[in-house]
Amino acid sequence: TVTVEAGPNSVLTPGFRGLAVHSVGSCEPAAFESAGSVYQASGHPGYPASGQLTALQVRPDGSAKLVTTTSGFTAADLRNSSGTSLVI
Repeated sequence: TVTVEAGPNSVLTPGFRGLAVHSVGSCEPAAFESAGSVYQASGHPGYPASGQLTALQVRPDGSAKLVTTTSGFTAADLRNSSGTSLVI
C-alpha cells in the first residue's frame, strides 16, 4: 500500500497530477532529472513501469490524499543503493 498525503499549501497546483516512483533517491529542481527515470523493478518488464502510480487529485487549497496499492514493486525493491524518490 502506498499513501501520499499533503496538507493545504501553495506548492501543489489543483487538479490531477501524475505520481511516480523514480529510480534515484535525489530530486533537485527545476527539471527534477536527478530523480532518474520511472522505477522499473527487475523481472517486471513492460508498460506501465513498476513505479507508475495512480494520479493524485490536488484540491483547490493544495491538499491531497491518495491511498493506493501496486504489485509493481515491494518496499524491499525500493531500498537499493541509490534509493528512490516519489515525484508528483
